[in-house]
Amino acid sequence: MITYTQSKLKDFDLKSVVEITKPQLSITLANTAIRLKEEWVARASSELAGTVGEYVRGIEIGIPVVGSGIDADISISISLDGLVANMIEQGLGPQGVGSTGPFDMRKFILKNRQYANVPFRFVGIAAATGGAELVAHTMRPIAVGQVALKAMGLTGRQRLPAGLVAKLREHPNTIYDPLTGEAHIQRAHKTDPIAGLHGRGTSAWGVTAGAGRQTSREFTAFRGISWRAKPWIHPGIRPRNLAKKLNIFDAFNTAFAEF
Repeated sequence: MITYTQSKLKDFDLKSVVEITKPQLSITLANTAIRLKEEWVARASSELAGTVGEYVRGIEIGIPVVGSGIDADISISISLDGLVANMIEQGLGPQGVGSTGPFDMRKFILKNRQYANVPFRFVGIAAATGGAELVAHTMRPIAVGQVALKAMGLTGRQRLPAGLVAKLREHPNTIYDPLTGEAHIQRAHKTDPIAGLHGRGTSAWGVTAGAGRQTSREFTAFRGISWRAKPWIHPGIRPRNLAKKLNIFDAFNTAFAEF
């Protein structure tokens, strides 16, 4: 078994260690990258929930080739692209991606502005079979039945009134910075999550296996954020560090053991 250290791997002449031809080396490196991506995707699928799709889409393989023919040089890279994916991987806190702990979202949303309207988007689907009850993917914990039907029936500039569903946070909540122990107050929400919900565009019909004919529609609710108003305290996103868990050298050893 050949053991590689991370510091040596960059400039390691693998061809001089394993006696294989350059084309074989190219194939082996490419297979190593594929194995690493498969492991990364598997780890993400087992450890993440609602964000797994966006995270997995950010995993990219790079196999640059320099030259041509049998003398071409090949290297491999595997990376994570996308802001959301890297928030999940590296964490998100007061100093942005790569930091941890609670933070006031106004710092990143407003920047040099005093006020902004922040859109929250929802997608609703109403099944035509078994009655007209709507199941909204994002709204599922919030609205079903008659409340959802009211949303699907919005026309023109009509918006849902407040009070149809409960607030997501009825009372203040205190969270603490894991590094400093500093307390941050998440204030009670002023209104419920679908108050002011506005239907965007018209319904679109389709057929879904097992659910029959369905209609879907996109919705938006706006919330104001201002330096003069209450802070928006985000608890922060803990880093998953899935890339650090990859068995990089096992992947290389397995690939080269085939020759």
